[in-house]
Amino acid sequence: MKEQLMIIGLDGLSWKFYLKLLNSHSISKLKKWSEKGYSSKLLSTVPPVTYLAIPSLITGKNPPNISNKLISGEKEIYNFSKEENKPFWDYGNKKLRSCIVNLRCTYPPRSLNGILVSGDLYTPSNEENYTYPPELKKEIPDFHKNLHKIEKKHNNKETYLKILKSDIKWKFSQFEKLLKKQKYDLSLFWDGNSDYLNHFFWYNKDYLKDYYNSVITLIDNVLKKSKPRNVILLSDHGFDSTYEYSFNINSWLADKGYIKQKGNKISKTIIKYINKIFYKLARNNNLIKKIGAKLTSNENQESPFSRKYPRIDYSKTIAQLDAGWWGIQLNHEILDKEEYIKIRSKLIKELRQIEFSDEGVFQEIWSSQELYNYEAYGKKCPDIYLLTKPKFRCNPPIGNNHFEKDVKKDVRPGHHYNSREGFLLAFGKDINNLNYTAKNSIMDVAPTILNRFNIDNNMEGDIIEELFKSEDGLELTTTRTREEMEIKKSVNKLFGKKDD
Repeated sequence: MKEQLMIIGLDGLSWKFYLKLLNSHSISKLKKWSEKGYSSKLLSTVPPVTYLAIPSLITGKNPPNISNKLISGEKEIYNFSKEENKPFWDYGNKKLRSCIVNLRCTYPPRSLNGILVSGDLYTPSNEENYTYPPELKKEIPDFHKNLHKIEKKHNNKETYLKILKSDIKWKFSQFEKLLKKQKYDLSLFWDGNSDYLNHFFWYNKDYLKDYYNSVITLIDNVLKKSKPRNVILLSDHGFDSTYEYSFNINSWLADKGYIKQKGNKISKTIIKYINKIFYKLARNNNLIKKIGAKLTSNENQESPFSRKYPRIDYSKTIAQLDAGWWGIQLNHEILDKEEYIKIRSKLIKELRQIEFSDEGVFQEIWSSQELYNYEAYGKKCPDIYLLTKPKFRCNPPIGNNHFEKDVKKDVRPGHHYNSREGFLLAFGKDINNLNYTAKNSIMDVAPTILNRFNIDNNMEGDIIEELFKSEDGLELTTTRTREEMEIKKSVNKLFGKKDD
């Protein structure tokens, strides 16, 4: 294969902040790339978290079709060694010659036609074997030398910013070093530090711009040296300020009769205060939080619920918040399919009507079929998916007030609990000059790349047909929506014309 494609991921760079960077005079290079390329919003998974988004990015699959455990909040390490979960660079008879560096969710490394260096997420330490082939580590023995410095809490923000910038500069240098040795069909580098940056510096936009200015310069240097034919920059999710209010949804479900508690009024009151104290302690103490998660974890795979709380009558409980706090699980053990559908519809309608201070709590609510075309009945995963507005987050305490002002100390100012809108920017010899006003899905990236390399696939994502120029060399150079392009194609087909 002759074509060279380079992909660079900027973890958590939101569409909104990407647009701000475009208008920043200090980052003029980014604007030049956008003016000659293709850009669009890139919708992340629900929930919009890296350990779901990257597996969907590289497999082109919906999260529940990768692993139920990922969706239920158990954060099972993505097992991409399974044949059905293989990444896009492993498709085809002649697999893409690939250089994959620092991509999160790829530890432990698996074999491929090329080389791989696992990213920081899940890699335990610099001492572990995080490369394929294993002997590659001898060439880059200290790739993750700053791993624990990055993960450690820093009181001095300027020091932490220097650590993030120094580390990503080091990793880009190792990426360049590997690219010098041979040519690849596909090269991919992931900047995970960008995620830490947004978490800790969300309110300091000067720090964010300073970091991204450095990274854009590093990207530009790589492009000048490696000269790839086409380039794709993207992120796995967006970002926003951390939530202000907890919506204690299990308390709401209990008051609505969906959760049935055991005992009399006195015992319920005692449990209410125990839950309240424990949850407040857990918010500020990770050890207590882990103990609580362990005590409530439900190992019974036949159960519809991923958590089991004390003093709850599960023979009568209809619904509760899932373990990941992203959705609601219904009790298929006591609901037949017809009852299940009716109650699910009723509950979604009630949830959409919830307000706090005259403001709706949710951006979107979906059934599993609506969001992922996935049949959840009889499975241990969310039946209803929830995406709150930025100022709210669903939390599990039973017995507390429905809404509480968040009291967590030293909270990270930036979060992405509910921020789906990442960005996609592509430019190069075969890329259309098009500002695409609709939204692509993160699942669309992998099938689009394979289609460009003429490799068949059975992925769930759609091909972004307007990203690359057509084979006859025709180029799109305007702003269009997907609907407008489909209409244009239909009209041209009707009259026997080529697409313009």
